[in-house]
Amino acid sequence: MKKIFHKIMLLTILISVISCSPKQELGNNYFLDNGKIIYRYKSSTVSWPVNPLENKYMDVENADVESFTALEPYGYAKDKNNFYYKGNKIENIDFATFEVSGNSSTGIAKDKNYVYQYSNPNIKIENIDAKTYQKVIFPKSTKVWYKDKNHFYLNNEPIKVDVNTFTALNENFYADSDHIYYFKSDKSFDSFEEPDILNQKLIDTVQKLQTNNYIYTITENLNLKRIPIKKDSKIQFFNSYFAFIIVDNQVYCNGDLMDEVDFDTFEFFTYPNSKSPTEFSKDKNHVYYYDEILVGADPKTAKLNDKNQLVDGDYKWVPDLYSTNNNIFKEKIDE
Repeated sequence: MKKIFHKIMLLTILISVISCSPKQELGNNYFLDNGKIIYRYKSSTVSWPVNPLENKYMDVENADVESFTALEPYGYAKDKNNFYYKGNKIENIDFATFEVSGNSSTGIAKDKNYVYQYSNPNIKIENIDAKTYQKVIFPKSTKVWYKDKNHFYLNNEPIKVDVNTFTALNENFYADSDHIYYFKSDKSFDSFEEPDILNQKLIDTVQKLQTNNYIYTITENLNLKRIPIKKDSKIQFFNSYFAFIIVDNQVYCNGDLMDEVDFDTFEFFTYPNSKSPTEFSKDKNHVYYYDEILVGADPKTAKLNDKNQLVDGDYKWVPDLYSTNNNIFKEKIDE
């Protein structure tokens, strides 16, 4: 058995030496092989032992060996005549002004006439001013934006913002001279009109933003909502990611007013150890989970157990921890 294993290992090493030794690596999966440029478009699926037979190569047709250079952006290369992407010549570009930078998520490929899809530079992105097109990173955000003299772009589509004043307020909130914006994970966005927001004193808690007249909050379903406030309003934020905000004598959950709440008797159930508020609350009339009234739960007798479940009499209310809609289930307690 050992002899067979040794023979297999020896054969693997021998194949590796024979297959790889003639190739001179140029970078970015480009190689010089017997006087021609090739591109490795498929690699061995395991790191050791490497199976060179799994590597697949293609010729970079008509590449000039003497001037060929692998560029830093992944898959790109050039010679004195052409640019290449993943072994293929990039067609119909202005060679003298073509430039590429960045990576697959933040890269730019353009010449004096057009901007091109970074991961498919043979496709032009229409209606962008190539001369002024650039990458923008605001000081208060890590998100990468793109703009030209006319627009900011989201997924290569222009968005209706004021290009001269658009900026980041933090990682979640953006604004221009008259609007506030929240860009969602699916790359759509919500916005509200907020005149002169850039000249206001803002209170920023990452998920919530307070202006002169409103509190903007990102809900747990990733929507932007706002709560009206007065100059002398008493505001209780709790923490940035907590769904509740109290303004004067009103309770809001995920940006919506809880109309049924009796404010004078309202209180949160708290975690036993930290005493921090939970998503369960009550007043003299009802018990709530978020803003849902838990039918059958008595505010006088309901308690929270150590599993963060509400218990009252023969029943318990169990939150669905895997739900994004704050679902909760009423279950009979086993005797």
